[in-house]
Amino acid sequence: MDVFASGKALTPEVGRTDISQPDVDFLGVKDASDTLVLTIVTLHGANQTTINLKGPIVINRHRHVGKQVIIANAANYSAQHALPVA
Repeated sequence: MDVFASGKALTPEVGRTDISQPDVDFLGVKDASDTLVLTIVTLHGANQTTINLKGPIVINRHRHVGKQVIIANAANYSAQHALPVA
């Protein structure tokens, strides 16, 4: 099962979300505050949850346009970053 969540709320160690200029242009982003960044969280079962840090969903809050992007620094992150399960 996949759900969406704010990446910084779940993984505060993640820094900036750097997206390509073509993605910035497509979304019509003028400033970082224009965006809402969501990550895909996958629930694999009762004891395993992962988050996709390579491909967040970026939404322009003002234009209501969004897309899943591959971040410029994707090599630094995992598409299946383990989240602690409480």
